[in-house]
Amino acid sequence: MNLVTECPDIPDSWKGGVNEVCKILGLSREKIRRDAIKGKRNGGIDWHPGKNGRKQFLGKEVKRYWKSF
Repeated sequence: MNLVTECPDIPDSWKGGVNEVCKILGLSREKIRRDAIKGKRNGGIDWHPGKNGRKQFLGKEVKRYWKSF
């Protein structure tokens, strides 16, 4: 999969899981998971625990992550 060429048009308060972020950015689940493990400080993507301990990503962070490419 390839990264989308335009910045995602989502609100900053948007919340979504790994699957939604993959669809928005056009990246694989494995790439998102690897970068979530890295964290924001190490060039990855920041997340917050959601229901059942699943990763929740905010729209503001998805946009910041997209701009890092």
